[in-house]
Amino acid sequence: MRRRLQSFTGLDRLKACGRVPVNPEGGPVLRLSETAEGRRAGVAGLMACGSPWACPVCARRIAGRRASDVAEVLTAVERSQGSAGLLTLTMRHSRKDTLRDMWAALSAAWGSVTSGRGWVKDQEVFGIRGWIRTTEYTHSPETGHHLDVHAVIVFEDRLSRDLMEEAGYRAFERWERALTRKGFSAIADKGGLDMRPIVLTADSIEQVAEYVSKAAFEVTSTHTKRVEGTAVRRSRSWPMPARGRPSPSNCGGSGKPHRSEKNGHVQQRVEGVGRCRP
Repeated sequence: MRRRLQSFTGLDRLKACGRVPVNPEGGPVLRLSETAEGRRAGVAGLMACGSPWACPVCARRIAGRRASDVAEVLTAVERSQGSAGLLTLTMRHSRKDTLRDMWAALSAAWGSVTSGRGWVKDQEVFGIRGWIRTTEYTHSPETGHHLDVHAVIVFEDRLSRDLMEEAGYRAFERWERALTRKGFSAIADKGGLDMRPIVLTADSIEQVAEYVSKAAFEVTSTHTKRVEGTAVRRSRSWPMPARGRPSPSNCGGSGKPHRSEKNGHVQQRVEGVGRCRP
C-alpha cells in the first residue's frame, strides 16, 4: 500500500519513506531480530516519514507505541485510585462540507472545550487531571467527510457515572457554541455526545488504548504531574453546563462539591444540582 501511495503522493517525506537511506554513503543494512515468533529479517538505515495519517507503515508503528503509552497512563490511574471516562464529540455535516472547513471547526471547538474559566472551575469541581485526545476521520460517498473527537478524561477520584456524564454535558455546551460560530452544529442526543466510564481492568485498558491510538492523538500540554512514575499532563479549561442541564450557576449553588464514599466510588455532588429542574 505504501508503495502504491508513493507513486502519486505529493509528500516528499512519504516518497522517501522506506526507500531512501538515512546515510547516502552507508546505505541500508540487513538486520535480524529475535521476536516471540522467532527470527525476523528487516532493513535498517532507511528514512521513515513518521506520518500517522498518510503512511500505513508508520501509522501502525506509531499506533503501537501510543497504545502502550495510553495503557501505561490508565494503569497508573487505576493504581492511584482515580478514574477515567471516554468522551466522544462529533458534528453534523453534509456531503458539501469540505474537510478543510470541518477540520478548522473541530480544532476551534476542541480549543473551546479545553480553555476558559469553565474548564478551570470544572477541574476543581470534578477533579479533572488531564486528557488524551484522538481525532477519527472517515469518508463515504453518501455522507462525505466525518470527524469524531475521542478523548480520555482522567479524574483524581473514582467518580460516579452521573458525575462523568455531567462533565460530558458541560463539555458539549462549549463544543456546540464553538461549532455554531464556525457554521456547524451538533445535537447531544443524536450522536453529538457520548460520555462513558472506562473500566480500569487489564483487558479493558488494552482495548481502550488500542481504540484511542488508532489515529494521531494529542496529550494536554501544560505542567506535568507524576502518578506512580507515569507522567499525566494537566490541562486548563472545560466548558459551562449544556443547555437544560442543572448546574451550580443556574441553581444558586456554591459550585463546591459534596464528597462521600460509596462502594469505592466518590459520590461528588455539586451543591444545588440535585434540587434543580432543567
